Amino acid sequence: MLQSVSAEELAAHPLAYRPQRVRPDDPTFIAYQGVWRPFSLEAEGQRATDHALVVWSAGKQRLDEQKRKTYLKRLLDGLAHIQEKLNTYRHKKRVYVEQRLVAVQQGNPTKGLVDIHLTGEDGALQLSFRVNRQKLAEVQALDGRYIEGRSSSHCWPCWSERFSSGPADSADWR
Repeated sequence: MLQSVSAEELAAHPLAYRPQRVRPDDPTFIAYQGVWRPFSLEAEGQRATDHALVVWSAGKQRLDEQKRKTYLKRLLDGLAHIQEKLNTYRHKKRVYVEQRLVAVQQGNPTKGLVDIHLTGEDGALQLSFRVNRQKLAEVQALDGRYIEGRSSSHCWPCWSERFSSGPADSADWR
């Protein structure tokens, strides 16, 4: 759903929302942007269409960029460390190096942005890696975007249990 909205379409739809922490006369504030998109849900044989707001925020964009930079650096540093030790001691064995490659990528959300190639036999291994610029550009295009809420005034009980974090009919639920 995030990919279905272009940056131009978002820019053409600024939102009136302004966080309370931002002064009304703050000239540096960049307005949130948002576009409604339909989506379908299916549960227990029932299907319904609803709408969600795709939102862009300058603050979330900065956060997305910073987190990706941190995780990408951590991954590249880990790969460089393995590459430095390649063909020495335990790093002579392909099986061991493959295990280390899995470990350095585990839990890192940027692992899909780096192309990694291990070639050769035990004692003559070669490791190459590089950031995949196309995949990076695709992820960067989504920076700052998130989905906010639903527009529907009705909520089927079976869906409220699955898709909400609180009671669907509670007036206090936020």
